[in-house]
Amino acid sequence: MRRLGQILETVLVLLVMAGCDYREERYYAPEDQVGPDVVETTQYALFEQDCAGLRNEANTSCWSGLGVQQERDEVEMINRTRRRLGFGCAFPHNTLQGAARNHSTYTRHHSDNRNWNCVGTGHSERVGCELFTGVNHHERIIAAGGYPSDTVFGSSQEVISDSAPPMTPQHSVCGLFLDAPFHHAHFLISEMERIGAGYNESRQGVNLPSAVYTVNWAEMAGAARKRAYFPAPGSSGNRRSTDASTEIPTPPNCASGWPNCGALVSIRAPNATVTGTAFCRKEANGTCTHVPHVALTSAQSPSFVPPDTGMLYAHSKLDASTVYRVQFFINQCGLTTPEGFPLPCRDEAPWWEFMTGPGAL
Repeated sequence: MRRLGQILETVLVLLVMAGCDYREERYYAPEDQVGPDVVETTQYALFEQDCAGLRNEANTSCWSGLGVQQERDEVEMINRTRRRLGFGCAFPHNTLQGAARNHSTYTRHHSDNRNWNCVGTGHSERVGCELFTGVNHHERIIAAGGYPSDTVFGSSQEVISDSAPPMTPQHSVCGLFLDAPFHHAHFLISEMERIGAGYNESRQGVNLPSAVYTVNWAEMAGAARKRAYFPAPGSSGNRRSTDASTEIPTPPNCASGWPNCGALVSIRAPNATVTGTAFCRKEANGTCTHVPHVALTSAQSPSFVPPDTGMLYAHSKLDASTVYRVQFFINQCGLTTPEGFPLPCRDEAPWWEFMTGPGAL
């Protein structure tokens, strides 16, 4: 009878890991275990309420002096976010910067003059429009001189932020990373180690003043594909809320509505597929209370979330100075033995904890 119970329990767990219908709050790793590759640590500097932590953190010394001040600062801020994720620097390259700068100029020009057919989705350019350099960022990188020789041809990313000045690099990067789930996913890709930022501020046209930041990344050949966890395991002082109301496309809203959704939580697990999520609030008695949330995986948003990435945010703002536990269910492939022989894919359920800050945001 005991053997039958063990078999039934195993079948139930397999069904859960396969993404079948289940109650999220039931499936958390025991207190004395830790998920694969998750290390409880406080080595990462902490996000503060208004991203002041990023502004005040020591310079990463990644920048080579390329570009105007706004472009240099944009890359510096991005590298600070990379350091918090445990990544190395993304180093600037002139062709990536040239492509980004050209597109910022194109977008600002046509947006200011309301040439909406030319602006398109913001990431695209239209053949025949003034200042055209390529339909997409891949074509624009080629037009600016091509991919850096140490990168993987065609493996690139682009993010854009557009606002009225003073939109500082701090506003741009913090907004994309903390309040824009679909753009946040770009920051989790460790192997994007070449970068270029382009800035354009216009003082002519109908929407004045206005500014655009465009950032292009390219994958470094042979770069390690690292797992990313956000917020950092064991960290404190983290934000309580997310406001993605200005992101295009706008992600699914939470029950409380922007800006009162819980702070963004995420994982990127290379060579894996994220299949499920779980989220709970630690109580004083040691129990963990389920927190209803919006889950974003490739199943929910296949056009904007890669299979190896998972994100979630609660239906209401997280409590202040409170410990939360997050868990993502993944199917991990690409594993090998110490001798280099391939292993079959396997289900995993990494989890970690973090603490929110005392502030209002």
